[in-house]
Formats: sequence, structure tokens, C-alpha cells
Amino acid sequence: MVHHSRNLIKKAHLFADSVRRHESETPYVAPLMFSNEDFLKLVPSLAGCGHSSPGLPSETDLDDVQKMMMADMLVYLPQDILLKVDRASMAYSLETRSPFLDSEVVRLAFSMPRYWHRKGFCGKRMLKESFSDQIPENIWRRRKQGFGVPVNHWFRGRLGEKFQSLLTQTGLPLQTKKAQQLLSIHCSGKRDYGYQLWSIYLYLLWRQRPL
Repeated sequence: MVHHSRNLIKKAHLFADSVRRHESETPYVAPLMFSNEDFLKLVPSLAGCGHSSPGLPSETDLDDVQKMMMADMLVYLPQDILLKVDRASMAYSLETRSPFLDSEVVRLAFSMPRYWHRKGFCGKRMLKESFSDQIPENIWRRRKQGFGVPVNHWFRGRLGEKFQSLLTQTGLPLQTKKAQQLLSIHCSGKRDYGYQLWSIYLYLLWRQRPL
């Protein structure tokens, strides 16, 4: 996945984007694709419309690592990872289990101090030290690998052309020049706007649905 790249420039862009979106996000709510500023440039007619997602109460007795763990447990896992696994497994009549999400394991993890979870830049410290003698070194030392769809590459090819053609629809509330600018910057390789373009692309497809 792009988020696990060793490219420092890409990581700096990801960090800068997350900072720009930070003020638009509420605690423990999944990240937004666009900052409020960028969204209003893209769809100015929606200014003042909609509602803010409610945030969950802050856990003041948790340290920073535990807060990130809590965010993953309350948002990222149920709204993203587990949701994908559930849909994919049900599609093929499979039963899946997540042993590390056993309630006793979760309680144990939250009861442990920060330094038991991380050591320097190394995460999953307890897991690695507990099973390092049972799992080959090339497995537990390798980089994290996700299952993200390579939309960033798709938009630099035929999907980008399809995106351009969809922008020719009449009556679009989008500022097409802003959407084309995102695509142009993305195709140049200067920034990765794959997921932002994907969200716009799905909306454009939705507009073409038969009524």
C-alpha cells in the first residue's frame, strides 16, 4: 500500500494532508477524504449543507498509544478492516475468526504500558518477541503489507481517461476544473490523490445510474 512506502517525500505529503484535514475531523471518526477548504473548492454549492459526524467522548486517562488503539478498535476495525473481511467471507460462505480480538486479549493489551507495545520505531513488540522463536525471521521482520486496491495506478492509465469522460456530464455540481487539476497533479506523480479521485469517480458513475 502507498501508506507503507519508504519514500520520505510521499510520507511527508501524507502527513501534511492529514494535518490539513485534522480540523475537519472529530475524535474517533474515520478520516475525511478532503479538508473543508478543498471540499468547498470542489463543490461550492454544498457550503453550509449537511451535518458534522458526532465524535465519541475523549478518554482522558489514556496515553497517546492507547488512544490510537482505541480509535482503531472503535472505528478502523469495525468500519473498514472487519467489514471487508465479513463481506468477502460471506460472499464465499466462509466463517472467519479474529483471535487477536478475543475480549481477554484486548483487555490484556490495553492494560499494558506503552513501552510494551512499541520499542523505538518497532511496533507489535509483544507479538514479535513472543513468537520470534516460532516464526521465521523473514516473516516477522518484513514490512507491513496491506490489501489496498491500486487506484493510484489505475488513474494514471485508462481509469483516468474514463474519469475525464465522466466529467463532461451536464449539470454537474462539481467544479470540473478542480477535479481535472487533481487528476493532472496525480498523473504527474507529484501527489497521490488516488482515493480522492476514486470518491469523485464513484459519484460520477452514480449520476449515470438508470432512474
